[in-house]
Amino acid sequence: MNLRILLSTILLYIAVLTTQAQISVPRIMEMKSQAEQCYNDKDYSKARSLFSRAFGEFAAHDKFELSVECGLKAAEIATQESAWREAIDQYGEVNQLLRLATKKMGKPLYSGYYNLAEGRFLLYLKLKNEAQANTQIDKMKEYAKQLKNDSINQNIEFMQAAYDYSFGKTQAGDATLQKLIDTFSSQQQYNNIIASFKNLIKLSLQTNNATLTAHLYDNYMVWSDSISALKSQDEHSLLQQKYTETLDMLSDKDDKLSYRMFLIVGTCILLSIIVVLFIILAINQIRLKANNNSFRKKIHMANESSELKTQFIHNISTQIRPSLDVIAAAEERLPETAKADKRVIAGEIAALKSFIEHIEELSALDTTLDVGYETELINAKSFCDNLVNEITPQLKPGVTITSDCPKMQIKANKEELKHILMHLLNNAAIYTEEGNIRFDFKKRSAHTYQFVVSDVGTGIPEALHENLFKPFKQVEDLTKGDGLGLPICSLIATKMNGSIKLDTSYRKGCRFIVELHA
Repeated sequence: MNLRILLSTILLYIAVLTTQAQISVPRIMEMKSQAEQCYNDKDYSKARSLFSRAFGEFAAHDKFELSVECGLKAAEIATQESAWREAIDQYGEVNQLLRLATKKMGKPLYSGYYNLAEGRFLLYLKLKNEAQANTQIDKMKEYAKQLKNDSINQNIEFMQAAYDYSFGKTQAGDATLQKLIDTFSSQQQYNNIIASFKNLIKLSLQTNNATLTAHLYDNYMVWSDSISALKSQDEHSLLQQKYTETLDMLSDKDDKLSYRMFLIVGTCILLSIIVVLFIILAINQIRLKANNNSFRKKIHMANESSELKTQFIHNISTQIRPSLDVIAAAEERLPETAKADKRVIAGEIAALKSFIEHIEELSALDTTLDVGYETELINAKSFCDNLVNEITPQLKPGVTITSDCPKMQIKANKEELKHILMHLLNNAAIYTEEGNIRFDFKKRSAHTYQFVVSDVGTGIPEALHENLFKPFKQVEDLTKGDGLGLPICSLIATKMNGSIKLDTSYRKGCRFIVELHA
């Protein structure tokens, strides 16, 4: 037998490695189909011959999986026909082909090895070769670990039960079969349990084991009675579940119906509220439109009044200037003996002209408050240094000025900003008798910065803080100032998108903060 297997192996290697296949793969597939048809028609001899031939042809084309399938089928038919030697030889050839496939593919064909072990197991089971049958079960378990397939594990349990029953281990067989039944029952795969019983009974009949056949048949009848009860219980449970689901569905529909009724009622109420609100809104819109028309008229009247006021101020200024020029000319003609009077008159005339200019500027700013200035990039340090240099000659003896302005670019109207800061620096120079005046620049955020002027002068009485930036709130001798400088600076700062304020927490003199937003 060993010589024959060796010869078959040599012939298989020669066919696979050196012989050019004469039949195409589609033709071999057709041969395989014919073999399957012959098997179904119970023409086993022809089927085995065709399967055996297809086995070699597929191997020649390196179609290893198809070749193994055909070889195993041929061996199975040989086993079925009790052609033991042919079956053993055929299984040997399949084994050699699997080794060749492993070399060529670089990995074992575990599914083929498993099916080979299963076929050999059934063969040795019929031959009542317990040792070889046990060896094949061990191999099946080893290959199953590589395949990691639940159905294969269940098949091994079936084979184990068949092994135990076939070799008189009835108690172990019952335990293994029960384990298999429990697995299928938990999955409610009752047809698989029936198939397992039938296959075992069929196997016992093929091995002429009447005692085993009777034992399996008795177990099958017991199981059938229990499974009928289980099926009835499952059906009852299923009906109960469907009944519960129906009740839940009806309850859910009732809840949905109630929810929809609630939604409809709520929607109607909401629509009613919306209609009422719409009516109220329409009434308010009509009132607002009427108020807007009234406001437009008032704004128009205010603008006209402002324009008239500006024009009136301009007319007064135009009329007063010639009179002041006449007075000035008359003052020039006064004799030298009236020098003191000439100085007084000249001072009053200059004060009046300055007052008129401030009034005109204040009026123009008030009228154009919503119109901003054109801006440009200014170097903060150079700008501050120039202002310091310009005010320094006006400082009194014993008074110094220091500046802290970093090198950075800011965006502002240079002339108007200089107007504000020079007014504040000039006031600081006038009211500071001794000490230091500080002029600082601070950046508060990405778009906000401050100019701060601090002095150690006489300060401003608290009573005057509230009206400090309001025009015409101070009645003084015009030769000492008209009190319009800070109001004008405040309007300029507003037009520059900023503000000017007095730091009331500062107690050493005065501190003014000009804050601008770029």
